[in-house]
Amino acid sequence: MAEALGAAMQGCELEDSQMPLAVLYERGKRVHDQMESGSSTQEDIRSAATNLQNCKVAVERLALFSRNEDPDDIATGDLKFLLVPFYLGEVLLQLQAADVVTFASSSASRTVTLKGAKQEFKEFLSVCDDIDLLSALDQRAFHREEPTDANTKRNEKIAHFKRDKEIKQRLADIEAKEKGTMKDFGEGEDTGEVDYSEDDREAWLLRIEMAGSATLAHLEMIETETQILASMPPPSERSKEAPGPTPEQMLVTAALREATRSLQGGGERGERDRIRDEVFRPTHTMHTMSVEEFGEIECAEMMERSAEQTKRAAKKAAKEAERSQEDVEHMALMKARYWDDFKDDNPSGMGNSKLAHVVD
Repeated sequence: MAEALGAAMQGCELEDSQMPLAVLYERGKRVHDQMESGSSTQEDIRSAATNLQNCKVAVERLALFSRNEDPDDIATGDLKFLLVPFYLGEVLLQLQAADVVTFASSSASRTVTLKGAKQEFKEFLSVCDDIDLLSALDQRAFHREEPTDANTKRNEKIAHFKRDKEIKQRLADIEAKEKGTMKDFGEGEDTGEVDYSEDDREAWLLRIEMAGSATLAHLEMIETETQILASMPPPSERSKEAPGPTPEQMLVTAALREATRSLQGGGERGERDRIRDEVFRPTHTMHTMSVEEFGEIECAEMMERSAEQTKRAAKKAAKEAERSQEDVEHMALMKARYWDDFKDDNPSGMGNSKLAHVVD
C-alpha cells in the first residue's frame, strides 16, 4: 500500500487479516452495497475499508491474477476479486475527515483520502487494461494524456450512460433467469466447487466493465475536488479573512432568501401564482398546426389531384390517337343511332305527368 493510502487507513486495525479471502470480500462488499443505499455508518465504512484492504493483500499474496494472462485464463469464481480495488476506492471516498488521520486541517485530511482512493482506482484500471477487460471507450480515456474539449467529454458521458443502461438491463435479465431456474449459488464464501454457468461469467465481466466507466468518473471528480482543496487557505487564515456575519447581515440574508423563494415559485406568493396558472387554462384543445402548415398541406393535395387529372387526360388522348379515321366515324355514327333510338322510345314530354294528355 502506498504511503498516502496508509495514512488514510491509519487507525484501522488489521486484526481480521487471517480470515478467509471470501469472508473478507463478502464483509467489505456488504458494507459497500449498504453504503450505496445510505444505510451504513462511518464505523461500518472503516470496517469495510479494513476488510477490503486485507482482501487485497490476500489476493496479491495468492497471486490470483497475472498481467500477462487473458480474460479466458481467469476462473469465473475469481473474477469478483478484480473488483476489490474499485470497491476499496469507493469506500475510501466515503470516509469523513474526522475518521481519516490526525491532521490539523480537514482539507488536508480529505486530500489524503482522495490520494488513497485515486491510487486504488488507477490500480484497478491498470490491471483491467493489462488483462484486456476494459471497453474500447474506457481504454482511450485511460491512456489519454491531454485534456479533451467539452464536446468530447459530453459524447463520452452519453456513450457511458447508454452502455451502463444496457449492462444493467442485461444483469437484470440474468438475475431473473437465475431466479426462474431456482439456481442457488449461496450468499457467503466459496467453500467448495461451484458449477458456474456462462451467464455467471458474463455477469461478472459486465460488472467489471461498468466499474471501469464508474472509475473514470471518480477520477475526474477527484481531480476537481483536489484542485478546489488546494486553492483553499488554511483554517486559521480563513477565520481571519472571513469573520462571522453580524445580526444585521443575517436579517438581510434571510429577507433575500425569502424574496428569492417568492420569485422562483416558493413561498405564499409563488404558490398563489402556481394555482392561478393551473386555473386559467384553455378549455378547448389547442391546435396542432399553424394556418401556414395547413395551407401547405392543402396546396400539396391540390397539386397531387391536378397531376392525377393531367395523367388521366393524357392517357385518354393517347388512346384516341391510336384509332383510325374510319373507327372515329363509325363511333360517331353509332352514337347518333343510339340517340335516335332513345328519342323514339322516349317521346318528348314522357317524363312530365302534367303533359300526359298532350301525348294521348
